[in-house]
Amino acid sequence: MVTVLVMVGFLCFSTIATADDNDKLKFYGFAAFTVPVDGQENHEFKWVRLGVKAYPSDPMEIVFEYDIAKSDMKFAFVRGHRELGSVEYSLLVGKFFSPVAYFYSGPRAIRLTRWPTTLSGYSVCQTGLSVWAKGDDWTARIGHSETVTTALTYHGFSLFWEEGIGQGAIVKAFARGRWLHPYIGYSDSEEKVVFVQNYFQFQHNLRLYFQADFGDETDYLAGVNWEYAENSFAKLFYDTADDELHAEITFAFSF
Repeated sequence: MVTVLVMVGFLCFSTIATADDNDKLKFYGFAAFTVPVDGQENHEFKWVRLGVKAYPSDPMEIVFEYDIAKSDMKFAFVRGHRELGSVEYSLLVGKFFSPVAYFYSGPRAIRLTRWPTTLSGYSVCQTGLSVWAKGDDWTARIGHSETVTTALTYHGFSLFWEEGIGQGAIVKAFARGRWLHPYIGYSDSEEKVVFVQNYFQFQHNLRLYFQADFGDETDYLAGVNWEYAENSFAKLFYDTADDELHAEITFAFSF
């Protein structure tokens, strides 16, 4: 697999060197900074990510994403895709999001200060091969590395499974006005966990969130999120998991 990643790197940098069209290269980045509140002294960058997407040909995409704060290469993969009829098929080789992780907002887009505990225990990233198939109202993904991970979504209902870890389901219910935007999930892995999440839309860029995680212990997360620019947030949340108030500022850019 190290050889595969080296090949990915060679292809990416060759593309950068020969690209003569701005559409063939896309650069992006995002960061999250914790702000001390309520007498706290600690502050840090949770992540500082820089990435590049290269498109050497229409059916091929090459992605690199590096976390400066963690000194870690988060993604390095080649994706080839092809449409056959009404279905799009994709093949990924390298290090990529696992099928389970696609049900949760990535670091750039997450509006809360942590993910639901249903994600605990599952692989967030995998290094190996992944195959996708996507239709008009369904998506299927299979990832293979040290373990096999699968996920299937039909409309707003999803099922997932990881070899040796567990399985679960997630439902994104239809929104009902400003008050109801429910998101519900279940996981049977290290423990049986259910999460319930909802937000109230004050205005187009200000939301009030509530999340409850029911497992061996019950934890609650509640707070406000202000999107001051695209995928850039100011957050203030109280979390009973550590009985603390959390404040974060995030920033994202792309060109």
